[in-house]
Amino acid sequence: MDLEAALAASTTELIRYLALAAVAVSCSHRPLAAVYSSAEVDQALAGVKALRARCYAGSAAARAGRPATFEFSVQVEESGEVRAVPTFADPEEPALIECLRHGLNDLRFPPRGRDRFDLRLELGPPSATPVFGAARVANPSPL
Repeated sequence: MDLEAALAASTTELIRYLALAAVAVSCSHRPLAAVYSSAEVDQALAGVKALRARCYAGSAAARAGRPATFEFSVQVEESGEVRAVPTFADPEEPALIECLRHGLNDLRFPPRGRDRFDLRLELGPPSATPVFGAARVANPSPL
């Protein structure tokens, strides 16, 4: 292989890598700003504490004195309506999961835009303090 052919091959390879890099950069996007502030999320979630009495109290986990942990992906529509999707449950108690999901779906946010966050609920016997935690999803995908 002569020098001109080697140079042409390496130039072609360089152009191919640059084109792939340009495509990769154009497909990436900056994180979107949160639609709702932490205070607005906390205000909307204020009613979640009532779910402990309504859902956990009559569950098999409560009768056994066992704690229960749940995680939901909470998706907020532009109208402020909520759709909660269970992503983890321990114990796998369908009636308890459905009660929590239904209660979360009753939450309302101010109508503004679509958003999504992860919610973890840790419920236990009356002597235990329920733990509620919401984490903002870094790059919410379109719903």
